[in-house]
Amino acid sequence: MSERRLGAGRAQQDRRDVAVKVTVIGAAGRMGGWLTQHFVKQGDTVVLYDLDVEAARRLAGKLGQKAAKDLGAAVRGSDAVFVSVPLDATPQVLSKLSRYLDGARVVVEIASLKIQSAEALRKLEGKCGVLLALHPLFGPGVRSLKGKRVVLTPIVDRRREVETARKLFPGAILVESSVEEHDRLMALALNLTHFVNTVFAKVVSEADLRRLRELGGTSFTLQVMLAESILHDDPGLLASIQVRNRFGEEYVSRYLQEASRLASLVKGNVDDVQRYFLDLRKKVSKDPGFEKSYEKTYAFLESVTRS
Repeated sequence: MSERRLGAGRAQQDRRDVAVKVTVIGAAGRMGGWLTQHFVKQGDTVVLYDLDVEAARRLAGKLGQKAAKDLGAAVRGSDAVFVSVPLDATPQVLSKLSRYLDGARVVVEIASLKIQSAEALRKLEGKCGVLLALHPLFGPGVRSLKGKRVVLTPIVDRRREVETARKLFPGAILVESSVEEHDRLMALALNLTHFVNTVFAKVVSEADLRRLRELGGTSFTLQVMLAESILHDDPGLLASIQVRNRFGEEYVSRYLQEASRLASLVKGNVDDVQRYFLDLRKKVSKDPGFEKSYEKTYAFLESVTRS
C-alpha cells in the first residue's frame, strides 16, 4: 500500500457527541466481539447478531445490550451495520443485507481481502448512505486504537467514507489503498508471513520446545512468539487468506525459490553465504525502520518479559 495516511483522530472533528445504534453481524466471533465492546465503550447502543445465537445472547447480556434473532431485526433501525463474518461468507452476507436497507445506513465490511468483498459492497450503492470497506490492521487483543492502523479502500464517495471512518474509529490512523493494491500487498504482509511462520512452527513443534526455550536466544524467542500468536487466529480465516488471495501463490513461489537458492549456497563455502547476507542487508537497509530494528527488538522483548 502506498502509505497515504489520512490522519489519526483529529479530536474535535472526529468526536461523536451523539450515541448511535450499531449492528454487529458476526458478534460472537473474536473481531465481532471486539467491535461490539468498542462501540459499547463509546456509549453506543449495539445490536448483536450471529449464527451462534446463544453465544451472541450471552455476550449481549454481559454487556447490557440486545441480541437479534434474525438479520432483518438486527439491521432495522440501525445507524451503522458492521459485517464481521468469515472471509468467504462476507459477499453473501452483504448481498442479503440489500433487502433490509432503506437508504439511511452506514454499511461496513472489514474483510482481510478486498477484491470480492468490495465488489459485493459496491452493489449496495444507493441503498444506504455510506459504504465502507475497512481492514483493521490489528487483532481483537488490542486495548486502545491509539497508533493502530486501519486500511480504507474507497468505494463510492471517498470524502464521506474517510469522514465516517474517522468518527467510527477515533484515534486510529487511516491508510488509503486501492482494492487491488491492498490484496497484492496483503499477499506479502499476511499470506507470506503466515506461510513462513506456519512452516517454522511445524518444524519446531517436533522438537523439545521446553528445552528450546531454555537455550534459544532473542531471535528464536521472538520468532516462536510470532508463530504461536498467528496460530491463535481462527483456522478458517488463516486457510481462507492462503487460498483466496489471488496474489498469494506468486509470493509463496518466490519465497520457496529463494529458500532453495540459500539452501544451495549453504552447501558451498562460507564466503558465498556471507556475500548473500551482505547483499541482502544492503537492500533491506533502505527500509526507514532498519537502523532502529535491533534496539527495538530488545526493548520489545524486555517489555514482554517484565509483563
